[in-house]
Amino acid sequence: MTKENTDLLNEIYHTAKMGQQAVLTVLPKVTNLQLREKIESQGDAYDRIARKSSRMLRHQQQDPQKTTLMERMGLWGSVQMNTLTDNSTTHIAEMMIQGANMGITDVTKKLNDLPDANGGAKELAEEYLHCEEKHIASMKKYL
Repeated sequence: MTKENTDLLNEIYHTAKMGQQAVLTVLPKVTNLQLREKIESQGDAYDRIARKSSRMLRHQQQDPQKTTLMERMGLWGSVQMNTLTDNSTTHIAEMMIQGANMGITDVTKKLNDLPDANGGAKELAEEYLHCEEKHIASMKKYL
């Protein structure tokens, strides 16, 4: 596996794990049952993609790079501050859209920076991007 494949798979893994953490952090704030289901589904997609990228890395004798405690604490603090005065369905949907857009940006930048990554890593990146676009579309009806 080339370094570019490893770098791309690690970016996918990292971004999906941060998405999972965001879902777990925001779910206690969600009161709308339909929105809760959509966010839980998004969390399931992040889990599936993180596991897939981890398997691909381990298949090549690489360990996925874990999220740091500081990253998780920063995410937790951001969700707490953003929902302190407004935990409305609209605001939570907006937060989820912003997070998904950040993931799209990070993975797209990595894809563009690593043109020699192989098809498997690129396919997983495209799968991740497609999932995020679907999540954004499903969140828009709550705005």
